[in-house]
Amino acid sequence: MTSLPDHAIRVRTCAAVFALFFCVYAYTMQGVRVGADELGMYLVAQSLAADRDVLLDPEWGGRVALAPCRGGGLCARFPVGQSLAELPLAAAGEALFREPQSRQVFGPGARAYLLTSLTNPLLGAAAGALMFLFCMRLGAGARHAAFLTALFGFGTLAWPAAKSLLSEPLQMLGLLGCAYFIFAYSQDGRLWRAAAAGAFFGAMLAAKFFLAALVPAILIYFLWKLRERGETPRRMVAALALFAAPAAAGVALTLWYNAARFGDAFEFGYYLLNDRDALHRFSTPLWAGAHGLLFSSGKGLFWYVPCAAVAAAVLPAFARQRPAEAFLCAGAGVCLVLAFAGWNQWHGDFAWGPRFLIPLMPFLVLPLVSLKNDPSGARARAALLGVLFAVSLAAQFLGATLRTGAYLAVARSQAPYQVIHRPGDIRLRDDLLNQHFIPEFSPLAAHVWMLKHTALNGNATPDELRERMRRDYPWKSLARRGAPQDPSPAAGWDLWHAYFISYEPGARAWAAPLRNALAAGACAAALAIAIILFRKPEP
Repeated sequence: MTSLPDHAIRVRTCAAVFALFFCVYAYTMQGVRVGADELGMYLVAQSLAADRDVLLDPEWGGRVALAPCRGGGLCARFPVGQSLAELPLAAAGEALFREPQSRQVFGPGARAYLLTSLTNPLLGAAAGALMFLFCMRLGAGARHAAFLTALFGFGTLAWPAAKSLLSEPLQMLGLLGCAYFIFAYSQDGRLWRAAAAGAFFGAMLAAKFFLAALVPAILIYFLWKLRERGETPRRMVAALALFAAPAAAGVALTLWYNAARFGDAFEFGYYLLNDRDALHRFSTPLWAGAHGLLFSSGKGLFWYVPCAAVAAAVLPAFARQRPAEAFLCAGAGVCLVLAFAGWNQWHGDFAWGPRFLIPLMPFLVLPLVSLKNDPSGARARAALLGVLFAVSLAAQFLGATLRTGAYLAVARSQAPYQVIHRPGDIRLRDDLLNQHFIPEFSPLAAHVWMLKHTALNGNATPDELRERMRRDYPWKSLARRGAPQDPSPAAGWDLWHAYFISYEPGARAWAAPLRNALAAGACAAALAIAIILFRKPEP
């Protein structure tokens, strides 16, 4: 062990992990108003901060899916949880900048949006800190716990998810926090931990109510841990009640918000518009959606998160050591895959990887705790983990730094898909068939192509860049006459500071120092972790 006491190691490493995750996530966040769903959630937060209501200007209808509300107004159809998480920073942006929201990517309101975009880096950093504590409680040494935390933070979809203001980081933090505090309660029996677990679960439901599909897995896990602890019936009832109260508050908030907007507590707004969601709903065959979520070349979990395959391989060993936690990891995965496989937009685009499985990211890493306790093949195990981290890091770097949405927009009309698709026709359930199921069109392959041209052609003119990218597009072997008309918008760093320095007059004066401060903070936090963990060799 290191020379510091265990408690000091945990506290200091946890703080350094939070700082490292926040600095990296904030450095690589998108930070500009180019999305649709995330923009809608932000506009609700901004409206709450400025006007104390959730009604949105009809002029946003071209950028955001607006549904008719009770009373004749328009509102975003998304749950309120993410908007409430953004509210403190949205209110700060409103107070600091006092600018109206422009429908342009830049211009008035851009700095307030950038400030609010720090919400998900903060949530992701909190998830990283909890992940480290969870690994320690599961029996991993401090170094192994730090490695697994780094694998989670930079080798899974947790990193690309922190780029935007979509609600997946909040969902992920909610599920992880719930599991962590249930486990912590099973160790020391402090009832406040049961309430904390319920609060995290309630926050997750407020972010996406459909994640109620996880209730069976969580309930079985909680009852398992209560019985494992040998609790009396009275204590069981007390713990379950303390869990249920804040979780029910998340449910009540969601239903009240539905009733306030639409006049019906069970109207979630997704079927009120003339779009694919209303037309196709849950029309995807389960086997097709499950294949897409797990194995498809464009969205398969095992391609985007390589540690998922290793986690599946070591799950039996993990189950022998921690059967309840192994059940939770597997059970949560089965529940989410079955829940989203039937949804017409099972892919969650525009996003990097299978967006709806992002809440599972911590549970794809936790089974690797069991590798620390295996005395055989230490060198081979270390080599495997090193390769796993490198491959996983590379996959997430592609998604965290490059323009996923721009590539999908460029490639969606390429042959052979264009044969059966007409833009604006919603009768085809999946409007990204190429990218989802044809390997040559996979965003993984495309982002390697984009990285090459972003890194090597930074000084090229737009015309030169367009012609260079037309010569080596990834699907050339499949369709030699299928060169994209203008792929140049897909090249470039998808980073807030790159956007602001390039397109916002006068932004370099503050964007460059802030960018450099985040880079320095990440380096300092990484150095602090190394110093804490390597003062003395572990036995």
